[in-house]
Amino acid sequence: MGRLAVNLVYAAPVPYSSFTQRAHHFVAFCNNASGGRTLWINPYPSRFPRLGDLRRNRLRTHCRADAAVEELSPPTWCADPAMRPRWFRRVVWRPILKCVAASTQGEDWLLAIGRPSLLALLLLERAEHKASCYDAMDDFPEFQRGGARALSCRIEAKIARRVDQIIVSSTFLHEKFNRLGLGAELLRNGLDPSQQPSAGQVGAERVFGYVGTIGDWFDWALVAAMARTLPEVRFDLIGPAMAPPKASLPANVRCLGECASEAVPARLRRFSAGLIPFKVNRLTAAVDPIKYYEYRAAGLPVISTEFGEMRQRRADPRICLVNRCTDFRAVLKRLEALSPSSPQALERFRMANSWRSRFEQSSFLRSRLAGPQNAEG
Repeated sequence: MGRLAVNLVYAAPVPYSSFTQRAHHFVAFCNNASGGRTLWINPYPSRFPRLGDLRRNRLRTHCRADAAVEELSPPTWCADPAMRPRWFRRVVWRPILKCVAASTQGEDWLLAIGRPSLLALLLLERAEHKASCYDAMDDFPEFQRGGARALSCRIEAKIARRVDQIIVSSTFLHEKFNRLGLGAELLRNGLDPSQQPSAGQVGAERVFGYVGTIGDWFDWALVAAMARTLPEVRFDLIGPAMAPPKASLPANVRCLGECASEAVPARLRRFSAGLIPFKVNRLTAAVDPIKYYEYRAAGLPVISTEFGEMRQRRADPRICLVNRCTDFRAVLKRLEALSPSSPQALERFRMANSWRSRFEQSSFLRSRLAGPQNAEG
């Protein structure tokens, strides 16, 4: 039996089996809007392996099955620095190009790039797509070092100049591409309303909680300083620790490890505030944290450092922007003086910031996708 034709080829930033992220919601929106299917091309290494990758490889993934998505995985030994000779990468990736051609035969299809790579650039140059876009959800070159970073910068610049549309998730990225004379659509991150706790069920205990990956961007020193100042508050950190703390933590900080996605709403109900303690640096300058939307949709006030898109939210009374010099006692008093969000206000926030609402704002996607606009919220 032959392959079913697809309407979207997605050079993904994460494996399809990973926990649900912007990439998965982007594809779900496109599939529902077009009534079509997606060929999801899993990412391969953008640099040569480092010792720290062994810890990442142990992180649990979440298997998923979707008849509208077909996965394709490049060889795991590929890395962009090894693929520099053009003739070599064409030989290595010829089977992928053939698979894309077979899957899209006779169809008008969209090529979407979720992470700059030499394979994505090759698809952009050689695959016969109807339209193309680059959904920049991070400043990807900042994740690399040395030669790998320089190569990533060059690849991203070539992709950005060749695609029909750049879509970005933060003000920083919008300004970055506009400075290059490349128009971009600003579509911030969002949330899935169906995955949020029921209104009015947020916990009343003094628990400041974090849910997400703990990487190099996580400010352990800030969390420790806050915990020492507020010994009556419990700090629950939930998620895989790719970058563990380098010093001992106060007794009221609990590192609880990873939890399943379906367990997150119950965890949020136990919090009295949501934490986003990220370092303020070049890596986080482009970040619009999804956990901000999840915390706010759960009725939680947010304690965050002033990084990335959080800078644009200074006026929100339910956000406390902090640093290591902050008077954390004053922060606690301010939080305890807040009145709970009404169920109506939470519902308005959830609908206004749903993934469906977000992607429907894109004039590019609306013009390229035909069919009923019934993407999941």
